[in-house]
Amino acid sequence: MDLLSVGHKFGSMIFKLIGEEAGTEEFRQQSVIYSHYSACNSFINFASTKLTPKHKIRVKRLHRNDSPQTVCITQEPNIQRIVPLRARNPCGESSDLQTISVNKSITRKFGRPRRNAQGYNYAAQLCFMKDECFASCVGVSRSTFEDLMTRISEVTRDTSARRSQEICLRIRLLMTIIYLTSKKVYKDLHNLFGYCEANICRLVCRTINDINLLSTNAIKWPISPESTADEFYEVHQFPGVLGAIDAMHLVSRAPEKMHDEYRNSRGKYTIILLAICDAQKKFTYVSVGYPGTFTDQKCLESTDLGSNLDNIPNDYFPLDKYHLIGSENFQLRDGLMVPFKAHEVNNDQNLDFNERLLKTQSITPSTFVEMRSRFQTLNKLEMSIERVVEFTTACCILHNVCLDNNDHWAGPLITNEDATSLNHPEPEIVAAPASALAKRARLVDQMCQALDS
Repeated sequence: MDLLSVGHKFGSMIFKLIGEEAGTEEFRQQSVIYSHYSACNSFINFASTKLTPKHKIRVKRLHRNDSPQTVCITQEPNIQRIVPLRARNPCGESSDLQTISVNKSITRKFGRPRRNAQGYNYAAQLCFMKDECFASCVGVSRSTFEDLMTRISEVTRDTSARRSQEICLRIRLLMTIIYLTSKKVYKDLHNLFGYCEANICRLVCRTINDINLLSTNAIKWPISPESTADEFYEVHQFPGVLGAIDAMHLVSRAPEKMHDEYRNSRGKYTIILLAICDAQKKFTYVSVGYPGTFTDQKCLESTDLGSNLDNIPNDYFPLDKYHLIGSENFQLRDGLMVPFKAHEVNNDQNLDFNERLLKTQSITPSTFVEMRSRFQTLNKLEMSIERVVEFTTACCILHNVCLDNNDHWAGPLITNEDATSLNHPEPEIVAAPASALAKRARLVDQMCQALDS
């Protein structure tokens, strides 16, 4: 029997008692009703529509330690409203002042409780969990979640939405992060939180848009180039590095148009994420949405950063000594150092240059692996291309917020061959600029001198 049916039975019984036996001794003795399945709220709402003002009743819950839990019903003609029962805390049975204070705090945070099929308010239940259990269930630490709550609240503070008709940010953010960090679908979230699947889909997309509003503050180009270069130098002694660039393929649903453009050489429909990371594995530049047939170099040329790799100094590279590092999928530029090709490695100095560069550049691929391991929804995005861009950008922002709160991924790493960059054959050999070749030669000499000293 569901909760609504139980509530209707309670309401019908009380209405009958009040309508037929009001004022009798038998009615005064009916003071205890056993309340199973948390159906008291349904009973109150049903009974309030049937009773006249002079027969209004007051429902009062006794002490929690009373067994069984009882509800007292008395006839008081002067009472003008029904006092609803509070939602029972599924995580604790204590009745001390601290628990009562926590219950009031949860009521302020979550508003009217929404229960799932098992009768629990899962969002409130997460508040009573220990930090380790919270991180295991949600996918991020409690400090990360609270920091994200504060950031979004500050950005969306001026919105004109009616608070009485919207679900609070805390519940929306819990549903969104659980969806991103696990393999759960909307049906699983319905079983946890009690909201319908269509409503959950709408709330998740709305929260993703709120998270993307943090992009300008969460993903920043290095403010201090000198300190960033020093951090990279401590990794594998490669000088002048402002970031490591790489690309990742995201498997998505087949688009409605331009099927051949998004099908890569492996036969998968993919969208490319181009990103730059610093030595702390934080994203400093993100660009997503390129078709799977694009090469890494073509993706770079399509960005504003690609047009600033030669005209140094500029907004990205204040001095000529600073540059990015990339794999052999990119072309050598003044602001982008790549390894020597196989036929160009003719001495140990060039070989040592390649080893240091590739080891330093491996920071970005390892960042991709950690992000995909935490946000498992990136492994296969069954959604439109526009949604893929929004969800991927949100995951990059959440990754940086986690690192800001020292929330490093400690779980198992998930590798996916479909995500690795593809080595497309170049249609033509493009000669590197002479200034870029001279700069790479200077770096080789500088590294050799540092090694000899």
